[in-house]
Amino acid sequence: MDKKMNDLIEEFKSRYYPTIEITNEKIFTAFCIKYFFYDDIFSADETLEYIVDGANDGGIDAIFTDSYSENNDLIIIQSKYYDSTKLSVKDVESEIHKILKTLKDLKKRNDTNYKKELVQSYLDCTENTNEDSQIKIYIFTSFEVKDNNTKNGYLKEIKKLETENYSIDIFFGRDIIEQVVLIDTGKFSVPKAKMKIDKVDNFLSYGDSIIVNASAQSINELFKKYHNKGLLASNLRYYIKDKKVDKGINQTIKNEPDNFWYFNNGIIIVSSNYEINSKEIVLYDFSIVNGGQTTALIGQINFSQNQDFFVQVKIIKTVGETEKDQEIFILKVAESSNLQKAIKDKDLISNKMEQLKLKSELSKLGIYYVLKRGEFIEKKYNSFVKANSDMIGKLIMASILQMPGTSRSGTKKIYSEDYYHRIFPDEPRTLLANQLVQLKNHYNQYKKNKKSFSSEDKISILANGELHFISIFTLLTSATREFIKEQDYKKQAFDQRKEYLYTKLKRYEKIYEKSLDDETEITYKVFDIILDEILTYVYRIEKKSREQNRETITVANYLKLDSVYYNDIVPRAFEVLQENELLMEYLIKFNNV
Repeated sequence: MDKKMNDLIEEFKSRYYPTIEITNEKIFTAFCIKYFFYDDIFSADETLEYIVDGANDGGIDAIFTDSYSENNDLIIIQSKYYDSTKLSVKDVESEIHKILKTLKDLKKRNDTNYKKELVQSYLDCTENTNEDSQIKIYIFTSFEVKDNNTKNGYLKEIKKLETENYSIDIFFGRDIIEQVVLIDTGKFSVPKAKMKIDKVDNFLSYGDSIIVNASAQSINELFKKYHNKGLLASNLRYYIKDKKVDKGINQTIKNEPDNFWYFNNGIIIVSSNYEINSKEIVLYDFSIVNGGQTTALIGQINFSQNQDFFVQVKIIKTVGETEKDQEIFILKVAESSNLQKAIKDKDLISNKMEQLKLKSELSKLGIYYVLKRGEFIEKKYNSFVKANSDMIGKLIMASILQMPGTSRSGTKKIYSEDYYHRIFPDEPRTLLANQLVQLKNHYNQYKKNKKSFSSEDKISILANGELHFISIFTLLTSATREFIKEQDYKKQAFDQRKEYLYTKLKRYEKIYEKSLDDETEITYKVFDIILDEILTYVYRIEKKSREQNRETITVANYLKLDSVYYNDIVPRAFEVLQENELLMEYLIKFNNV
């Protein structure tokens, strides 16, 4: 194994799992999850819950829904941690076939031969997905291929196994190391590279920027060298797959390469500078901000020596005197040129004034608010709690907007016109955000403590109900302070109740008035009541009703819809608040009523 990889794994283990007895294979899986999915808000304890590696795991080492993806994508991981063992193409194909069979069996509930943890995780995950969710299979291995040609051979065979239902990717040792370096250094551009064009000095200029006809073969070479080194990032975005678009591009490449220039929108590159030398362009500090799919698909072609075609490429020289000005300019270019969803919604807001204010104010409270994926975090912030706009957005949607079901379903709605400004107003809710992050951390530890001795129903509620706990906690504290009154709530027509709660809570600057010396203990006691007397109570009533009608229901499915929250949970919360004197006593301590 590469010494660099070994050192990175050891450093990761000593930082996140210093006292836990855990195999190197599981450490490697957790390591890959951090750097490929949750680099900015990694939770060591939560990640261990994703890992199902062991006997009868059906080739699946980890399974989870990516709750910070737009549509709660289902992520399937197999990791191969080797000191010296080789990994052949046939080995990889065999493992993928095994995973596909496992997924097929689990979907049909032919699951008796699989370990219980895998089956339960699969059920929980699939019930948290939606019709737009994708299933993504990732193979991570510390094994290193000899060269790019060998690597392309693996990729070519793997892509043959992809279907409309599954995407499959493999990352070798060097790919993983490059990803770690990319994330840890925050360097999201290629320092210098060359690109060929069709004719000597053939370009159209506009100010300091140009349009050229670039060689597809040279784009292919750029992708193979730099696709994990900032080529598709530029502090903006990664390549987002769209099978329909992929199919169209592939058909043109295969059947009509000479017409590619006519049929394809081309690529946009931002670059700090460039030089034109005859039929060659030298690019400096550059990255692709539009055309990621085109670039990635061209990058997978095995060109013969004389094979080539041309692609329209716009090279925009970065504008701005300061680094921040240049970032804002690049963001605007990306936003304007990616109107068909090539960049993630959350990246479009990273330089908005309300986000920058929130970042600045949260830092004073010990929270590092990550605004861009891969943002470089200086060592002086290592002790800070990490949060990002997805996390804060979900928490505020659950608390202030009182939409726990919607907030569980992915991040897309957080950034929509309907909800963004309700969640992130011009004057940021800094104290509220701080308390919500603290409450989330309390919940994570509470869940960990309770899972070992709770019933099956309660374990499932704990696994799926984080945002419902946040919603109910906010509802109860606001009712104690008389922001919300039960009688007024009941007077509202059902379809107006959500708006009523938001209207009352939208100026809510804090969930509770004061911090307590025994805050953790009191919070846990409130959580106990929410778990036992509210969520478990209403779920078991629904479960019993379904059983009488010979129907089934799961916690994950039950908690999916906001209508359940308003029909069942809110009325029960008001009842418990009236009946449980201890609950009122705890809430009064928080709110100084």
